[in-house]
Amino acid sequence: MKKKIGILTFHNSPNFGALLQTLGTYETIKRLGHLPEVINYHSPNKLHMYKLIDINLKRSLSYNFKSIINYPLTKKKLKNSFEFQKESLMIKKEIVTTFKELREIGRGIDKLIVGSDQVWNYENTGFDKRYFLDFVPRNKKIAYAPSFGRKFIEDQYIGDYIHFLKDFAFLSVRERDGVEIIRELIQENVNQVLDPTLLLSKDDWEKTMQPYKNFSKFLVVYMVGNKSNTLSVAKKIAQKKGLKMIVIPTGISDFFKPFKTVIPTVNEFIGLLNNASYIVTSSFHGLAFAINLNTEFTVCLTENSQKNTRQLSLLSMTGLEERVCYDSGNSLIEIDSIEWSIVNKKLEKERKKSLDFLKKSLE
Repeated sequence: MKKKIGILTFHNSPNFGALLQTLGTYETIKRLGHLPEVINYHSPNKLHMYKLIDINLKRSLSYNFKSIINYPLTKKKLKNSFEFQKESLMIKKEIVTTFKELREIGRGIDKLIVGSDQVWNYENTGFDKRYFLDFVPRNKKIAYAPSFGRKFIEDQYIGDYIHFLKDFAFLSVRERDGVEIIRELIQENVNQVLDPTLLLSKDDWEKTMQPYKNFSKFLVVYMVGNKSNTLSVAKKIAQKKGLKMIVIPTGISDFFKPFKTVIPTVNEFIGLLNNASYIVTSSFHGLAFAINLNTEFTVCLTENSQKNTRQLSLLSMTGLEERVCYDSGNSLIEIDSIEWSIVNKKLEKERKKSLDFLKKSLE
């Protein structure tokens, strides 16, 4: 019997990963024979994500200045995001911001999924309790691949985490460190499952993407933090392999540097990564798509950062730990090509486990 399944996640974001992981969950639920609905929740603690110019008196002058000069780029990204939400996720116009509104929505659905993305990272959400589904009863609560985005929980939050985690009917997380956090907090073993973008295969994503063929041989740079080292490594690899370097910009300053910049739509983003000869990224979802699309890659990380837990867990799961370049002097330029047949077998095994968990939780 078809069930109405609500999805609560970071869908309303100009970030490619946030949008595409939402689509991964949405499409998977449809394929499992149910009726997905993305709840158009705008967390009061994340309203800055939807502003063209994010001026905040509590932030530094340099932050506010960057917000102003990046206005044209932010405007383009938000436009692309809203169009994708409307066309691919069929998001309703009604924006939800309160507990009362969410509780009313919860009464009209059979199950509610929270995840994926860093919905349980209190630094990202201001510890917004709505992402623990506190507005619906336990029997409706499913956590699919949420991320803590860190290796441990600070003492001040532990009591609340224990309370909320124990109230889920079905509990899973995306990273190995998340499994350890939950085991320590509530003494339960939980499923480690794939990010929703990896529930869909390369063939699935190729049906969604808009091919990018402006250049025959190119390297794509997709950054989220760790910018200087990522660009430096990308430049060396591009020169070594004779590839044109294309950068997805993070700020206006990128347009004044000696490389090609592209502001793709969400569907063009997938095509760009798929048609690239090589990807250099610091992003978890940049890494996830590189692996899923079988594109050679290097992932650039800051050594000893809590934020590495997501990337390192996926690399370990697929046996690709050697593809990391840290910013402490390890400059990874030339390594062997990836044996994709081995990686794909591991990925398919994990995909089956993840789908089995999701099917069971929706029964």
